[in-house]
Amino acid sequence: MSVDAAAMRRIAHRAALRLEAIVKTQTVPVRTGELRQSLHTSPFAGGWLVGTGKIYARAVHDGRPAMIIRPKDRKALYWPGARRPVRKVVSPARKARPFLRQALDLFLSHADAEIRRLRVDRDLAGVLFGELKRAGVKNLRVED
Repeated sequence: MSVDAAAMRRIAHRAALRLEAIVKTQTVPVRTGELRQSLHTSPFAGGWLVGTGKIYARAVHDGRPAMIIRPKDRKALYWPGARRPVRKVVSPARKARPFLRQALDLFLSHADAEIRRLRVDRDLAGVLFGELKRAGVKNLRVED
């Protein structure tokens, strides 16, 4: 079956928006809501990218080791609200919370329902399922 490239781009966009919704509502850790608000979907290399521009997002997603923060060109660190200047700050390790990976896993674990939700016609759904199977996704089925 020949697949219309424009139709595939539209479906990819809808799938990316659905993935963004799953991240925002189910998997992103929320302390202040800033990370959740920064999530967006944008065109990227012929497809779509769900991501965030926040610098700390990678440390939240992948985790990071403990760090010691020291001043670069002063004797001490100080910030508004601190009781006094300090020579160093020990920032504890951060456990990984892979919210993007979890959202993708959720999407793929319910791929049949998610593809139906995208309102994809039956023939195109068959092509999508074939591509997902070829990519190694298991337990897929096309339902009526």
